[in-house]
Amino acid sequence: MFGGMGSIDERAWDDMDMDDQHDAMDDDEDETKDKEITLEQCLDEFTREEMLGDQDLWYCPRCKKHQRAQKKIDLWCLPEIMVIHLKRFSSTRALRDKIDILIDFPVQELDMTERVTSSAEDRARQMGDSPDEKQIIYDLYAVDNHFGGMGGGHYTAFAQNPVIKEWCQFNDSHVSSVNDPNTVR
Repeated sequence: MFGGMGSIDERAWDDMDMDDQHDAMDDDEDETKDKEITLEQCLDEFTREEMLGDQDLWYCPRCKKHQRAQKKIDLWCLPEIMVIHLKRFSSTRALRDKIDILIDFPVQELDMTERVTSSAEDRARQMGDSPDEKQIIYDLYAVDNHFGGMGGGHYTAFAQNPVIKEWCQFNDSHVSSVNDPNTVR
C-alpha cells in the first residue's frame, strides 16, 4: 500500500510483543532472486495498448457485431491511499502456476505524476489546490507477501508505524522490527 497526497490517521499502535530485529531478505533465499522487474515496468505493462485476441472480441453496440479492437487503460485520477495488487498467479488452458519474480518497488517517493492522464488543473481542483502542477507522490507503508504455491501457503506482512516511522514484520503471532526499510519486500 502506498500513501500520499495527504496524511494518515496517526492512531498509536497498541503495545506489541516485539521479537528481535529482523532482516527481511533472510526469509527468501530463493533462486528467483536474480529474476527481478520494477514496479514501473509493471505499471507500463498495465497501461500498454493491446490488441484484443479472437477469444476477447469486443461487442460493438452500433453495428451489433463482435470484432477485433484495441484496449488501453489510462489513469485519470488517483486516491490518497493507493493499493497496488499484483497478479501473482498465471493460468493458460493447460497450466496454472505462481509467478515468483521479485518486484522492485520504491519505499519512498513513488512518483505517479506522469502516469495520470488528466490535466494538472483537474488534479489540483480534486485536491483543493491551485492549478499549478501538482506532483502525485506516494510513500510505501505496507506490503503483504505470499509464500507457497497455488494450493496453499503462508502470508506475512510488513507495515510502517505511522507515529514513530518504524518498519515491522508481521508473521503470525510474531512481530519484529526491520533493520533496513530498503529490505522490505
